[in-house]
Amino acid sequence: MHTASNGSNGKTQAPDPHVQEVVRSAEQELFQLLQRHAEIMKRIGTIKQTLAGLANIFGDSLLSDELLTFLDRKSASRQPGFTRACRLVLMESGAPLGARQVCEHLQRKFPELLERHKDPIASVTRCSTAWWTTPRRAAF
Repeated sequence: MHTASNGSNGKTQAPDPHVQEVVRSAEQELFQLLQRHAEIMKRIGTIKQTLAGLANIFGDSLLSDELLTFLDRKSASRQPGFTRACRLVLMESGAPLGARQVCEHLQRKFPELLERHKDPIASVTRCSTAWWTTPRRAAF
């Protein structure tokens, strides 16, 4: 049986069976939710690819402005090319990169992009957060 240390008096005691059951139940629910999350992200990727394919066949006018922006088919009001440059750097990296490292790669590869940003690290952070929270697909 596992033992736990009581933080208030430092004595070791056996965990309460009710607490163990709560932990088992929470763990089971967490794994179920993570599985559903993975399935949902896969489905979102499939739907995005379907919409992009339909727009390729029938034209972008088929999609709303919101969908065009979401699918990276319409440039946002921000500097064009920055998100794609961030994605390219992240996809080409052999390991995870921090915002500062992404900025260094961008400076070497696309120096003109960083010149337009007051705070390049904040811009890269927004860009990389969006990248890592959406399903991976060829965006080019």
